[in-house]
Amino acid sequence: MNNSVLSQSDFGEHNNDVIDLYESYNALSMKNSSHEEHTPLNPMAYHKKDHYTAFFVCYMFLTIRATTSSICEKFKSTWKSNHSDGASKWLLLLDLKYQDSELQESIQRIINDRAKLYEANTSPFLRLADSNPENVEGLIKTIEQVLPSKVLCENYLDFFFHFMSILRPFVDEDTFKKDVARIISFDDVTLKPKVKFSERRDCAIVATFLIIIRYASIAVSVIDEEELPTFLIPLKENPVSVKAIPVAQMCLSIYKVLRKSTIHILQALLYLRMYFKDCPEDGDGLTLIQSQQLFGFIVQSALAMGLHRDPVNYSQISNDVKESNLRRRIWYSIVNIDTETSILAGSLSVLPDPSLVNVKPPMKTSVDSIENAQAEDLEKSTELNQIWQKFCNEVNNMQEKPTLSTLVGTLERARKFVETNYSMKDMISCKEMNCGSRIFRSSMFKNVKILEKNLLQLSLELSFYVGLTIHYESNAHLNADLYKIFFKKSLENLVSALDIAGAYLAGAFNDYFRSVYTNFTLLPLLNTTIYRASNIVVGSLLRAYHAQELLNSKFYSSKSNVSSEEFEKLINPLCKRYEDFMFIYKNRLGTKYYQSLKMTGAGKYSFVALKKNKFTIMNKIIKYLESNEKGQINEDLFLNGSKTREEIKKTFQSNKSLIRVYAEWMQLSNSSKWENGNRITKEKDDDKPSEEPATIININNSNMLLEFTKEEIHEYSDILINAFRFCSFPKNTNMDASKELLQEHTTSSTPSELYNEEFYDKIFHDSDFDSQMSRLFKASKGIAPGNDYTASDGVFGEIFDQLMGSSTATVDDILKFQF
Repeated sequence: MNNSVLSQSDFGEHNNDVIDLYESYNALSMKNSSHEEHTPLNPMAYHKKDHYTAFFVCYMFLTIRATTSSICEKFKSTWKSNHSDGASKWLLLLDLKYQDSELQESIQRIINDRAKLYEANTSPFLRLADSNPENVEGLIKTIEQVLPSKVLCENYLDFFFHFMSILRPFVDEDTFKKDVARIISFDDVTLKPKVKFSERRDCAIVATFLIIIRYASIAVSVIDEEELPTFLIPLKENPVSVKAIPVAQMCLSIYKVLRKSTIHILQALLYLRMYFKDCPEDGDGLTLIQSQQLFGFIVQSALAMGLHRDPVNYSQISNDVKESNLRRRIWYSIVNIDTETSILAGSLSVLPDPSLVNVKPPMKTSVDSIENAQAEDLEKSTELNQIWQKFCNEVNNMQEKPTLSTLVGTLERARKFVETNYSMKDMISCKEMNCGSRIFRSSMFKNVKILEKNLLQLSLELSFYVGLTIHYESNAHLNADLYKIFFKKSLENLVSALDIAGAYLAGAFNDYFRSVYTNFTLLPLLNTTIYRASNIVVGSLLRAYHAQELLNSKFYSSKSNVSSEEFEKLINPLCKRYEDFMFIYKNRLGTKYYQSLKMTGAGKYSFVALKKNKFTIMNKIIKYLESNEKGQINEDLFLNGSKTREEIKKTFQSNKSLIRVYAEWMQLSNSSKWENGNRITKEKDDDKPSEEPATIININNSNMLLEFTKEEIHEYSDILINAFRFCSFPKNTNMDASKELLQEHTTSSTPSELYNEEFYDKIFHDSDFDSQMSRLFKASKGIAPGNDYTASDGVFGEIFDQLMGSSTATVDDILKFQF
């Protein structure tokens, strides 16, 4: 990260401004399936905090509301309720008109796994009816059915301990392998597995084993074949069934987990938590909090077992260095998970007060390079975690709201620590090292930690600084100077996120990383970072397009010396950089993760809709809802009749998240004139009917881009064009330029694999787009769409047909699916 540094002198007399990031939105998300609070640092909160993006969600909602296809009920009964097929609307989108077997097969495995995981999901907290011999024997048979062959079991276990355990050190390799060999054997003739429980802990050990081999299987599955070592190809061809996860949970349910725990149960639960975080079929979702309740239970179990106190306090284990170090590593791993979740999900820390903890770092037992690398990182990360946790606590403080200088000061302190101790310049080239050696693996570990800390810091800054821009464009806290400072910071962080993520995905870091060691942990982190960056792109484009509309309106005047055309110098590079990155993203992540597939499709749709309609569609929505006349929303698209209009208003009013968004936008008219966000009443003799298209403003917030000067726009444009350090994006910002990407840094892929762009171009730039939208809106009026219309006609029809096209849809449904 090479961004500008902020200090108290930048804020002048506003250092003591009180910052309440909860102020601008309702954080509670209430759905039939769950009630969740999306705190300010949660990525889903952006769609509620940002009034522009929330309004764009209204547009999406209206589109869905207009859909009357009979498929919606089928979709509602399967996906929303039973998860029977696990299918995403984005998968249906990609398969709608064009076939691509490679894409379909790679995604279908994830979708099938996702469905199986939901069908057989078992809570580890629910004890079996009775752990009598009959039930235990039935469980053993189930375990034996899900276990792969002996060779695969051994190879997956070896893969885990060689490639993954250095980052997930919850078990001791030698001890664990001996336990597994004691419990699981294979018949020499039939080669079938045989499971034998002889000790109480054995069921927990088998649970850990099942989770580990499935975890290793998905780690292999997210590695491109051309980057996969030959000896690992059989593992990719023989994945471990996702059923291993619910069977592992069944193993844990044998114990009275809600009442007592052991180190073996805790190890299994920790691996289950990390699996849910990283698994491609669903993971923790975009909210990143779906396994947080499990983690809270893990922390309470650890406290009950005394892991928050150093083993030296317990005579039973104080002399056992291996056991003591294992307990210490587990505790520090819990601390790391807690901090990371606070940053990425915005959740509150579930750890006890630091004054109640006295765990020392693990004792060094050798001069091994891996052990030394882990010890060095633990020392640094402990201090960084304290700074990060302090910032997260300040943001979420309900008793005493923090000041601007306090928050920025803490975040800048964390940033300085990352730049000093985890500088990207300090990554170690592994190009000339013996792949697989201890020094190679320790260097890979250090590089992963450097990239991980930089991405976590970026995610934190992306959420926070865009929150400050929203704060200072509110009419209650309006300040153009501070807005510009934080807008610039948001752009710098956006560029850094696209730069680092694009470089990793495109292969610019191949000298520092081997995907076989790193993809399983870095790709999910890249996913959530890019999700935040994508939100900023959409919000920035909406503001820029709206600024152009206002500057072209005779009912609005600005003191700025900027013309509407000047904003193209900001819009074009922003669009181009995002398009260039999404080209890499969809090829590298779009076929590996369920959430990446959804983000690829949703991002493309939002982007196409914005570039096609700009802000005009938003103007027409308000005009339609406030008028008794026919509402033309898109070319020949009409929604007339009071029934449709009143139904939409009623639906908005029934949802607190939408009514506020809809109600705070109003049309400019010839009865008033607005200057820099202030209403000026005109003289009566000027009240003449105007044929100018409706232009809208937000009555609670101002568009601060109208305060930009030409010089500032050029400065921001330069950041978007020239601030990339690692990923080689073309300097050309011509929106019609071809995307000649990846070739400079990626040498292991063939041209056909790299430039498989035709398929996506057909999907996302199909000529049926506008005509189909028209048919959808006409259908809501009962107007026949024509003989050429079918349920699957066009590119986007299935999306809206499948997406809860009923009056029961809420804004949270839309947020869940569209972004």
